Amino acid sequence: MLLAVFFVGAFVFADAPKAGSFHAWNRGMFIPYIQNGSAAASAGWGPGWDTNQGIDQEWTFSYDGNDYGFSATVEWGGDSFFGAGSTHSTAFSWFDTYYNLGKFAQIMLGKPMVTQFSQASPIEGVAIYEWNYVLNAEFATMLQLYPTSGAILAGGLFMPSNGASAFANAQAGTSPNLGNNWFVAAQYAVPNLATVNAFVKMTGNMGATTATNKDFNINADISAVPNLPIVFWYAADFTDSNNLVNHGMLGVTDAMGPLTVKLEGALAMDTKVTSFAAQGELQYALSNPYAVGIQLGYDDGNGVNWFDWGSGDWAGLEIYPYLIANYANGSDIRLGFLYATGATPGSASSPVIVPTAQEKNATIALILDYIWAF
Repeated sequence: MLLAVFFVGAFVFADAPKAGSFHAWNRGMFIPYIQNGSAAASAGWGPGWDTNQGIDQEWTFSYDGNDYGFSATVEWGGDSFFGAGSTHSTAFSWFDTYYNLGKFAQIMLGKPMVTQFSQASPIEGVAIYEWNYVLNAEFATMLQLYPTSGAILAGGLFMPSNGASAFANAQAGTSPNLGNNWFVAAQYAVPNLATVNAFVKMTGNMGATTATNKDFNINADISAVPNLPIVFWYAADFTDSNNLVNHGMLGVTDAMGPLTVKLEGALAMDTKVTSFAAQGELQYALSNPYAVGIQLGYDDGNGVNWFDWGSGDWAGLEIYPYLIANYANGSDIRLGFLYATGATPGSASSPVIVPTAQEKNATIALILDYIWAF
């Protein structure tokens, strides 16, 4: 049905100056052997950060027309596309419709995942959604302004995660406090130098009198040195004035012929806990498309939860050699052997920076990791 709507739409809007585009992406992990601590060896699917386990699929389809467009991502897991007879369900993860209002403004509506004001780490791809995305699949309206070349100003309102529909709100006599659910963002890009972003986001529950989360983020992608991109971000949760929560990341990539070196470090801290992690990756290209590589890192287990896209699946000293096939369209398949020593967190506890129990234990795993994209 979704594909039918997509193709019919392409003909309905045949006056558009360019055709719609179709893209698809999914990532999965088949883990034939894994042991955590003294528990019995097991097998299964990943990655751990994804709700829908199994051969997870994420399909994104989009149409870009004459000053308007639409995109959506439908996600499912398990063995049934429609979720019937399965514990997994099918859902639109995020979607949006946009309209360009001349050359200097755009309005977007829907449930978008807005990442254009964010950065991700070069190895893990960690962004930490709560602090690093302007919108994380929230029902929202966003206005963007383009005052001059390279500059973007944006702002919007969104529904709290526990908000119902407008008619349900009216029938129940409740209302979201949109004064606690808003954001403003800015971007300035100088070609061959840097792109700098900053945003403030307030998040509250349905009818709440005060915001439950107050976040600030500043980040940049520095391209001044050829073939040596540098990314960083700093994020602060200032909800509790007595307990400022800080997150930071710095990442560097250096491509030297067949050898690519990536380095990244992460820090999380509040008044009770300081947690850090660092990781490096070496990848050496063999005959196309094959390469060999190794990831080496350390996560102290105090709650920065860096490895496996921030899911907190393992910590301690990490040794992760692999063989990979890289394809030009962004697809790859990797066979790797993971060993992590585990790490014992300190005695301090924090309501925000939270260690996960499995990070205390040593982990051994054989992992077949793949990304399919076009």
